[in-house]
Amino acid sequence: MIWILLIGSLLAQSPLGKTKFYQGEISSLAYLKVKAKAQSFKGKSVLENTSYLIGDNGQMVIELFDGTLCRFNKNTKFYLKKDKHNNPVIHLVTGAIRALYSPKTHFGRSQFLTIKLPNAVVKVSEAKFSLIYDPLFEETSLYVEKGSAEIARNNELNTNKLGISSGLKVEAMEQTSINNRFPGNQPILTLSDEDSTRLKKYFLEKPALEQKIAN
Repeated sequence: MIWILLIGSLLAQSPLGKTKFYQGEISSLAYLKVKAKAQSFKGKSVLENTSYLIGDNGQMVIELFDGTLCRFNKNTKFYLKKDKHNNPVIHLVTGAIRALYSPKTHFGRSQFLTIKLPNAVVKVSEAKFSLIYDPLFEETSLYVEKGSAEIARNNELNTNKLGISSGLKVEAMEQTSINNRFPGNQPILTLSDEDSTRLKKYFLEKPALEQKIAN
């Protein structure tokens, strides 16, 4: 019985990526059926079924098992999973993520990156993008710099093999948002150079790391 519990705990905490860079206060809490305390982030592996909380002076860059590069900003809480097709799923509870996703083939299928938020779901086939969720206004903002992404409200999703079938497609250099207080889709706006610069400053990107994410 003890061995079964230990093996189950190890499987529940299988690594989904590795830390490329981090600074400031980062805490983690495993979702296990055993007592676990949030503690300062010290390890280099990013685990499935583990919640990460980044403090107001921190940030974290991770590389997922499929090569996806993600930068999580200060005051962000998230956890990672895989879907039934082994594609990565990021659950963004609050805060912001900036990512570069390039698909790889798994058993003959193209992979997708899915980001689930409290009020929306975003699906990416190949893109460089930023997502910000503001819990105060219950608003998700999507900014696409390269490629394209699809966004939909949680209550508008249809459960099919592709996931999102009624979403709004956002192309390169476009932005949009979903707000629980306003029904219907918000307009798709052009992402200007000033917007891109503002995003880089918001995510406190350093030139060397930005170059690594851009390549």
